[in-house]
Amino acid sequence: MAQVTQKSRSRLIWLVLMLVSCLWGLGLSAVASWAQSAPNLVPSAIPQENLMDRLTPVLEMGQSRYLARCGTCHLAVPPAVLPSQTWDHLISDSAHYGATLPPIFEPDLSQIRRYLIFSSRPLNPDEPTPYRLRQSRYFKVLHPQVEFAAPTTLTSCIGCHPQANRFNFRQSMEPQSLDIQNIEPPLSRTAPAIEGHAV
Repeated sequence: MAQVTQKSRSRLIWLVLMLVSCLWGLGLSAVASWAQSAPNLVPSAIPQENLMDRLTPVLEMGQSRYLARCGTCHLAVPPAVLPSQTWDHLISDSAHYGATLPPIFEPDLSQIRRYLIFSSRPLNPDEPTPYRLRQSRYFKVLHPQVEFAAPTTLTSCIGCHPQANRFNFRQSMEPQSLDIQNIEPPLSRTAPAIEGHAV
């Protein structure tokens, strides 16, 4: 059998490298072509309003635990209406608006905290921490030109947001069609010490 010379070995290596290089280039070209056409498919496949609240599985778990922990006694408000510092204090302290709650233990505490911090914004360094919705600038920004009856309670949220008891605050009624006086509590298990407490 003929020996493979150094020169023929070099040619073989060069030929294999060229072949791999061409295949690599064709593969990258195909991927780039697909990537350019893919963004056009996304908006028609997924409604834009659904993309705003996408949560990772870890954050979904935190949201679920938040709703189970807070939403069984009173209306669970969206985290965006209060700053991160308020949420951190509320879930860490057993004293809760005149009621004493059992503490939240790990891993629930970490999961709830992660969800609330992700879904809210921090205060500016010189801002005081608000503990009432009507004191929160985030709540005010989300409710421009809305006149609230005094006192505003968690129960009154459902007057403007009929799906609030399902944690859907996006659907709201027109201000002129509101009947704040005849609002039913959103949940059957409303804690008396919290439900009538002004927010």
